Amino acid sequence: GAAAAAAAPVARGGGARAGPSAPPGTPHRARFSTGKKPWSESETDALLAALEAHDKSYALIAAESRLLRGVRSKVDIKDRWRNLLEAYDRGWTNMRGVALTAAQKAKVTDLAVRLEGRVPPGS
Repeated sequence: GAAAAAAAPVARGGGARAGPSAPPGTPHRARFSTGKKPWSESETDALLAALEAHDKSYALIAAESRLLRGVRSKVDIKDRWRNLLEAYDRGWTNMRGVALTAAQKAKVTDLAVRLEGRVPPGS
């Protein structure tokens, strides 16, 4: 009856934003429910290469990166870049789950200087 209809959850979001592989009506959040899934080394490499190619066009990176498409949303990508910049700004100390190789640190340093106008280390 009416009580059952009132208790039924209301779908929020909308299929149009959820992505092509999600069923119609799937909320956007459910489509990209990465939660706290840690970034792999290969995902970080893909992000840094995409930033090199597309600057900070997070939607373009999310759509065109073969490794990130459908796995990481543009917000996930923006947040990862922000966390990488924070780790750079702290001199790679107190990185809270931002594990990077030496090559990745060098790439973040280069991108931080070129894309964000950060001061190079030792300047």
